[in-house]
Amino acid sequence: MEAAVWSTLWHSMSADDQPHHRQCPQGADSWCFYQKALASGEQPGSHKDHPSSTYLSPEVAETMIPVYRRMADECLLKRLVHGGTQNTNECLNNMIWTRCPKTSFMGLRHVEGSVARAVCKFNEGATEMIYMLSRLYADISYTTLHLLAKNDERRLKAADAASAVNARRRRKEYAGQRRLLVRAEEARDGSVYGGGER
Repeated sequence: MEAAVWSTLWHSMSADDQPHHRQCPQGADSWCFYQKALASGEQPGSHKDHPSSTYLSPEVAETMIPVYRRMADECLLKRLVHGGTQNTNECLNNMIWTRCPKTSFMGLRHVEGSVARAVCKFNEGATEMIYMLSRLYADISYTTLHLLAKNDERRLKAADAASAVNARRRRKEYAGQRRLLVRAEEARDGSVYGGGER
């Protein structure tokens, strides 16, 4: 997984005079147009002419290296594999909206603080709040440490339970029942909402 993370950066830094596709997945089903062309025995086309060209200059790529180091961190990747979720953004969005509901107006500082706290908790767990509190020169008691550690422990147990086979099956059944209910309501009342409609 670490190589896959880095391959996206190298791929985006590639140009006709400096192709950096060694870390891209090889084979005819590769997402990399360069490797795909090589696998089929063709000459790879120009990087500029490719429709999904995402060229990053070396200067821009250099500023992104710390982000890629974090994304390719072995500990982080192990947590992501263990999570077993297909769309982690939904979970992060939920954590943000819990702290800053869409239904009420919130000022910019409140929204920024809510997002920062949600991202910290999502990436590092509740114990990351210890670092934030210490930066604010807040006193951190044993009780606070204990409660934050318990919060992380509960969250990990819930993630394990949610990724269990029976839980996935129950969620699938519930989602199917919910879809049937929504379709029945739409048939009765007509469509209430459609994506992109005004």
